Order: sequence, then structure tokens, then C-alpha cells
Amino acid sequence: LKQSGDGLVDVLCQRGVGEHVSVRIPVVGGSSIDQLHKADALLDESAPAGDDFLAEVCRAWEAEAQRAESFGMRVVRARIGVVLDPRGGALEKMLGPYKAGLGGKVGSGRQWMSWIALPDVVRAFEFALDDAALTGPVNLVAGDCTQAEFSRALAQALNRPSVMRLPAFAIKALFGEMGETLEDY
Repeated sequence: LKQSGDGLVDVLCQRGVGEHVSVRIPVVGGSSIDQLHKADALLDESAPAGDDFLAEVCRAWEAEAQRAESFGMRVVRARIGVVLDPRGGALEKMLGPYKAGLGGKVGSGRQWMSWIALPDVVRAFEFALDDAALTGPVNLVAGDCTQAEFSRALAQALNRPSVMRLPAFAIKALFGEMGETLEDY
């Protein structure tokens, strides 16, 4: 995942597309899950970068984006929260347990969760591609809440309870390496 954008800048430069736009997609920020868990308030751009898996992915993708800028490309760094769509990703994985009445918070539920709906991401990308003046980081989130608040809201929307707590083994099974960063919280 960390290397998924490696080499893209080289290919674009070899093909002479320096005047074109690159939309890079790290997750929101680069803060570690530990920082998000301990924060009494949302972290902003001035918070120090974290050192867990997600923060490392963000750093690698941001570094590649900066390389593209050094070649004269217009780069929009879309920093995206958890993308919600019932047909895939995190929400699709959550819907089954919630519909069965087994939904609930992940770990303590105190970690902040920035989210956005998939259609809003698509519209934001269209805007980023069309607006030649737009460059640099752009945060794509529709809302921020704690994971426990999100869990309660999802359960309420589905008219189901939110009483369970997702254990560490389930987090790892659902989210792989990324899930390891959540398991202790």
C-alpha cells in the first residue's frame, strides 16, 4: 500500500505530461491512531506526524506528490477520510454485523473518525481536475465524530442496537494491517 504510487511520477515525466494534474490520495492527515485516540480534540495540520502504519502510508504518498511538484506538475493532494458507500469499503464491511444487531464501537470508541460519502469524493475529484488554480493539500471530509458516535448513528439509521465492541481479532480480520493500528483502542 505504501508503495502503490511509486514510479507514477517517473512514468508521467517520461511521457512529457508535466503540465497535467496529479491527484494524490493519502488518508486524512498523517496522525497516528495513538494520537487520535489520546486527543481530546480533533488534530489539525499543525499536529506532528504519527509513526504507525497509516501515518507511514501518508508520508510515503505525500513525498511522491512533492516529487511530482518538483517536475512542474500541478498536484492536488486529496486527504480523504473514511469513504462511506454501502457497496464497498468500510461501510460495506460494517453493514452485515450492524444489520444482524451485532454492531458496535471499535475498541474504546474514543478515536476520531473523519468520514465522507463516495459521491462527494467523486465530485471533489472532478472539481480538482477542472480547477487549474487548485493545488496542494485538500481535506475531503464531510464530518468528524468519535467512532462510538458513528457507531450509534449507524445503528440508529438501521434501527438496530449498538451494544457490541469489535474485538482485536475481528479488527485484524476485517482490515488487515491497517486494523492492527486500531486494535488496542
